[in-house]
Amino acid sequence: MKKNTTGPRRGKAGQRASDKGAPAAPAAISLKAVEGAIGYHLRRAQTFVLDDIGRRMEILGLNPRDFTVMLVISANPGINATRIADSLPMKASNLSVLLLKLKRRGLVRRAAGEEFGRIHSLHLTRDGMAILEQARRLHFEHLRFIESLLGRLEMARLIRLLRKLGSHAGESG
Repeated sequence: MKKNTTGPRRGKAGQRASDKGAPAAPAAISLKAVEGAIGYHLRRAQTFVLDDIGRRMEILGLNPRDFTVMLVISANPGINATRIADSLPMKASNLSVLLLKLKRRGLVRRAAGEEFGRIHSLHLTRDGMAILEQARRLHFEHLRFIESLLGRLEMARLIRLLRKLGSHAGESG
């Protein structure tokens, strides 16, 4: 039997292979270059938060944007799509598609006598209000989970800081 005298075998992307032939874990990637990048940390946190809330809302057939739009309509009966899109912010074309989906599910309706579209007043239906109530309970569970990771004071601080940053949206620096 011939001995391997050239050193450890390497597989894909320079991974070391164990004696049994299975590839070992890839070498760790240094992230020091992005350690101070706010956008990097915001994106990672956003992904974590949206994945959690999305997983919870999935049982209702909603995603985080559906939930947010339904909350806004519930708090502002008769609001039109343009005002929703401007306040979230969200592209009007994306919102139109989302509203059409909610309308087809019977969760959102236009005011009586109006055509469905961006300029018309929107309301939740009875089914929409019932689904929203269930979604609020799931959202509360999500908030409790995030609070269990951060603590109450840190979560409140994070929200204050994010609001502060968000209040400058649209400004160029």
